[in-house]
Amino acid sequence: MSDIDAEPTAREPDAARFGAARILLVVVFGVIAAWFLYDGIGSLVNLPQLFGQLGIAAETPWAALWLGAVQAPVIFTAAALAARRLPVGRYALVLIATLGVIAALRLSLIAVATGVITVFPAS
Repeated sequence: MSDIDAEPTAREPDAARFGAARILLVVVFGVIAAWFLYDGIGSLVNLPQLFGQLGIAAETPWAALWLGAVQAPVIFTAAALAARRLPVGRYALVLIATLGVIAALRLSLIAVATGVITVFPAS
């Protein structure tokens, strides 16, 4: 056999880059990332109302609230695009790690946003 016959078999993994397994991974982990988006939008809508009821509406951490709303889709999309050439197993690991990063950043933003509530001025 010649080297020409061996060449198509070497390129088969590249052709199957966007197979059903990869699409399933993006959908499953994308739904989990969408929950973080839902939670961020919920905080963006409800936390200013809570701060208004507590009388500290001027202390609303708008930057943290907006970051919480947009971080999940931005980070997930960036990770999915950056790892798109990896094998499916590694691609899954990247998406799992991405969800961990999103969760850690979300908890940090929650701590920043609700930290204002715990610091009441002395009356």
